[in-house]
Amino acid sequence: MTASHRELAFAGLKAALAGIAGMGKVYRGRAGAIAAADLPAIVIRDGGNPEPENFTGEVAYQASALLELHLAAATDEALQQSFTDTLADIAAALQADITLGGVTEDVIEGATGELVEAAKEGAPCYGVAELTWILKFTTPFGQPRA
Repeated sequence: MTASHRELAFAGLKAALAGIAGMGKVYRGRAGAIAAADLPAIVIRDGGNPEPENFTGEVAYQASALLELHLAAATDEALQQSFTDTLADIAAALQADITLGGVTEDVIEGATGELVEAAKEGAPCYGVAELTWILKFTTPFGQPRA
């Protein structure tokens, strides 16, 4: 069975994020802890989507993608700088190709959460933050999206 348009959009998002220089791993819907050896990492989670809008011959969708950033650094200051740099890298990567390889019509930056510092064995300074990006795409009537 072929992937839905929605899953193709999430696959395009993962590919775009995986291309960020210095990014460790990018996961889609990973459960469980991220090991210190796998940092930095991004976990992509499905944030749901509002009701579709119907247009002549097609249906417009918005999928919410939650990006969970896992970052580590030697100091608190370096961790904050890594967070700032990663936000800029994500925005640049997604704005470089808003179609995510021809699957979406647009990607829109949503909310950016604060970096929450936590303890992690093997990482002197560790923090997690959650970002939201909206993926916009249309499908013809009758084509599966989910």
